[in-house]
Order: sequence, then C-alpha cells, then structure tokens
Amino acid sequence: MFYVNHLRQSDNLVFDLGSETFTFAARSLTDAKRRATRKQFHEESNLRLEDENGDIISIKRSGFKWEDTLKSRRGQPLKGEK
Repeated sequence: MFYVNHLRQSDNLVFDLGSETFTFAARSLTDAKRRATRKQFHEESNLRLEDENGDIISIKRSGFKWEDTLKSRRGQPLKGEK
C-alpha cells in the first residue's frame, strides 16, 4: 500500500504487474471513487415499505418521494413488470 500526497487530475499512474502494464488517468480514478461512494450512500439510505409477507410495496430513495413499486405515478407498470 502506498499513498500519494500531491496528485493532479492530469497525472497518469502506471502499474507494472509482471508482464503487464496498466496506465490510469488520476481523474478517472477519482471520478470512479466518487461514483462508488455516492452509489453506496444512496443504496444504504433507501427506505423500503414492506407488507406482512416481506414483499416490498414502496421504496423511498434518499431525497426523493416514495415510489410505488407496483405502479408508476401514471398507473403504468414499472420496467420489468407486465
């Protein structure tokens, strides 16, 4: 494990693993880390409303209104439902 203190987004990181070399732009790594953290936060902050059988009725995503998993707001089935 190593730490880099002053890494600019325009810098490239080169990793040598045996016979293979991998090059990453620092910007793409920081963007990937930011997206992963944001996704993890939103998944952990979702609230689910379940019936007595444990079936999910509605879901509330962080910062959004409750979403009915059985029907959308317009009464149309959600994606993946028939």
